[in-house]
Amino acid sequence: MKTIRKTTLVELNLIEYLAGKAKYQLDLAWKEKIKVIPLTDEIIGSLRLTFDSTSDPSQDDCIEISNCMFYDKDGIPVAVYLLVNKENILCELDMWKGDYSPISEIPSTDRMMDIEQI
Repeated sequence: MKTIRKTTLVELNLIEYLAGKAKYQLDLAWKEKIKVIPLTDEIIGSLRLTFDSTSDPSQDDCIEISNCMFYDKDGIPVAVYLLVNKENILCELDMWKGDYSPISEIPSTDRMMDIEQI
């Protein structure tokens, strides 16, 4: 089982950026409360979000509220999705790299782009 850890500054900035895009109201102390559980073995990847270390953060009914994309160092696009559960609580930050290789870094939010709809 993966262990709960603190969120990195880059992850916090990305969550805040996506929440802002969705006009999702974050709790005033959300940055102090949030913890993450990595969903992959990679250093950078999808994260289960939890705000209460005593609760079970597994959520099957998460829905997307916001997304963006960026290009990794190797030029491969990475899609990012912010999800909430049925209680409208943030539950997952999903990251998917186009060629399934490990993500090298999450850039600053000024390098994020909208995902183009086909």
